[in-house]
Amino acid sequence: MMKTAKPEAPEQLVQIQLEAYNHHDLELFLSVFSPYVMVYDHPCEPIMFGIDEMREHYTRLFEENPNIHAELIQRISMGPYVIDHERITGRNEGVLELIAIYEVRDRLIQQVWYVHLS
Repeated sequence: MMKTAKPEAPEQLVQIQLEAYNHHDLELFLSVFSPYVMVYDHPCEPIMFGIDEMREHYTRLFEENPNIHAELIQRISMGPYVIDHERITGRNEGVLELIAIYEVRDRLIQQVWYVHLS
């Protein structure tokens, strides 16, 4: 997937990161996140801060789970928030079902909250 300019719509940024995740394209995946991105497990437990921690986490995740894939079940987009229901397969730990809430501001994903369903 070739990216020439950052899209304006929050759901477009979230779609780019989803497709990059599924192709294990780390650089494209990280390109839509703020350098100061905050990632939380719901409700407010911080699990990653900043692009460097994301790079480390997702490099390891892709290396240890070469068949990892996120299936989008449903998406809701409202203003700066995009809410995805995702099913993650190909993980060593089995299938993971979750809600991912993305906050997009200034054409970058600023915050992410994961709500684990399984």
